Amino acid sequence: GGLVGGATTVKLLSDLGNGHFDGANLVSNFERLSPSNTWWSKYYSLWDQVDTEVPRFVGFERWWGSFYYMTPAEISWIVENLFVGNRLGRGCANLNERTHVDLRNINSPIIIFASHGDNITPPQQALGWIADHYKDVEEIRARGQRILYTLHENVGHLGIFVSSSVAKKEHDQIISTLKAIEALAPGLYEMVIAEVQGEGVEKSFKVAFAERSIEQMMEQTGGDDSNRPFAAVARFSEIGTEMYDLTLSPLVRAMSNETSAKLLADTSPMRMQRWLESDRNPLMQPLQGLAEEARKQRRPAADDNPFRIMERAGAGLVTQFWDNARDMQNAMIEWNFHLLWGAPPVQAMGERLSKTVSEAPREDLRTLTSVQDALDRIELGDFADGVIRMLIFLAQSRKEVRRSRLERSNRMLMATEPFASMKPKHRTRMIHKESLIVGYEPEAALAALPKLIVSMEDRGRAMALCEEIAGSRDEMSPETLAMLDRLARALELEPSPVLVESETLRKIA
Repeated sequence: GGLVGGATTVKLLSDLGNGHFDGANLVSNFERLSPSNTWWSKYYSLWDQVDTEVPRFVGFERWWGSFYYMTPAEISWIVENLFVGNRLGRGCANLNERTHVDLRNINSPIIIFASHGDNITPPQQALGWIADHYKDVEEIRARGQRILYTLHENVGHLGIFVSSSVAKKEHDQIISTLKAIEALAPGLYEMVIAEVQGEGVEKSFKVAFAERSIEQMMEQTGGDDSNRPFAAVARFSEIGTEMYDLTLSPLVRAMSNETSAKLLADTSPMRMQRWLESDRNPLMQPLQGLAEEARKQRRPAADDNPFRIMERAGAGLVTQFWDNARDMQNAMIEWNFHLLWGAPPVQAMGERLSKTVSEAPREDLRTLTSVQDALDRIELGDFADGVIRMLIFLAQSRKEVRRSRLERSNRMLMATEPFASMKPKHRTRMIHKESLIVGYEPEAALAALPKLIVSMEDRGRAMALCEEIAGSRDEMSPETLAMLDRLARALELEPSPVLVESETLRKIA
């Protein structure tokens, strides 16, 4: 965006398209980022495995080549709010004159896929908005938000959406855990996936949600880039767009019509390379008969054929050449970007747009209405409030929540009274309230448990539920065992013999 005029370019293309922006331009930009795949690998893979690869290739190309049109308002909003302008990331995006978009107001769980192999939305960008919106995790908890992310090592931007390996691993694990996520306390979590056993489609995974600080998350991404050069680009884009709207836009729109727009679309390189190789081109008509003849006389060469081995080695060299060209292209783009926008006088132009929400003066989170309301209710509640509070104490003692434990918590919330008869929003608000109480006043929250769970029978039942959800004691950490002991003592119950033994060993050590 900084090298081609920012949002001005999409305004110009929309006017040339007679009021429509051609999505083929976006696909073209995407393909330029990976010339080895665009110009060589995907075609070589087709011919290398021509007996089996055709359906997959044709299916993907049919999907990939279905270019869509957008209105000028749609593409301009995307570019100015998500890309060049980054208004959404800065907390300044508006859907219209009356509707402000603030990511901090999202109540549903936010789930983020990111990959170090993604050169369009790298982890710094996919996760950086969290650091731009929140001072720390305490603010996320105070607002009752649950943000989960997972980092892949090498899958590309498109692979996040269509790669079968990613779909089997990350996607399946999150989809199977979506309902259980409702039982998760507010905070920032990394979904950690470990391969357990099995191969191929039978492979199983162990999933846990580990608590993370914003600093730990940004360290995993490789650090954040300075906002100032990008802010300078955004300011230049704003100025350029205003100038274009006032000067060239009326002239370009007057010169454009439906015929010129259709001619522009049909001569787009993305469309030309497809219709030139289709039946619409008379020169391609003889290929149908030749293809049928080739199928009849097809004699595949063996994989150990020396010419096949030489062919594949040569194909690897071609791929390597294009990858080197891509690396040089990326280096030149980055070098030119910093040369153009890295100078302090130029960066000063965008200083106003470099500010983020998290840089604003820190508000006292205790003054938030939700926090004050929760702290006023430390000693108010019943059996359900007490059990939720105990489960939050257990979760915080371990610093991560295994999916199996989360699923047991969710089953308890869905099938055990008095939780089962509650509305989902009621359960969510209760978890948020108890998380705030435990987070801000842990000692008072622990001491108030007997006032929430009054009868000894209910206390025993609450303790049994917590131990059932915590799982086998053999798998518990010392911190979890110690917390179970504290909860039992707070409720004036006799600790489990296993807990007593664990506490004794801990003191001896």
